[in-house]
Amino acid sequence: MSEGKQCNHCGDVKPLDQFHKDKARPDGRKARCKACINLSNKSRSPERKREIAERQALWRESNPGKGAEITRRWRVNNPERAKDSRKKEYRKDPAKEKARSREWRKRNPERLRHHLALYRARHPEVYRAASQRRYALKSKAETKDVTAKDLHRILASSCVACGEERVELDHIIPLSRGGRHSVGNLQPLCRGCNGSKKDLLMVEWREKQHGCS
Repeated sequence: MSEGKQCNHCGDVKPLDQFHKDKARPDGRKARCKACINLSNKSRSPERKREIAERQALWRESNPGKGAEITRRWRVNNPERAKDSRKKEYRKDPAKEKARSREWRKRNPERLRHHLALYRARHPEVYRAASQRRYALKSKAETKDVTAKDLHRILASSCVACGEERVELDHIIPLSRGGRHSVGNLQPLCRGCNGSKKDLLMVEWREKQHGCS
């Protein structure tokens, strides 16, 4: 099979990936390129669009589950395009997309837990940010936006007290003492130092350390 193909509408020779697949054709591709098909679709009359929509709805009723499976396979094979498509749909009607998302979550609790577990494993810093914010809100502390990028930068540093590399977040001025949940009030401490500091200020904690030595 050649690497290119001529569109029978615009006459341009284009790569094969610029033509939709068609098992019925000898070369396995549509005769018209994607650009020409998209242009044709946009110029359809409202009546023609309704006719096509009704035909598609009838096919989905006659083939329950098949359309969803085709869509899932396409999303797996085209992750970037699928992501762009979801963004476009959301921008077009945010309320509709949010409602559809809530309905899917209700219908698929097991799949939702699986997806969340995968996302959490791939993006632990995002979950740390959410967890810290929830804790701050629960403590009724003043909160400022702390992004996942901020947390990643802080947690990539060593413990400010002892130099240990494995660290966790600490509020310099504890939330229980009026501290804010903000980038300027966060520092990296190892588990041992953080557990020892508790709700003390750094000055108080260091005095306590020296007093105990």
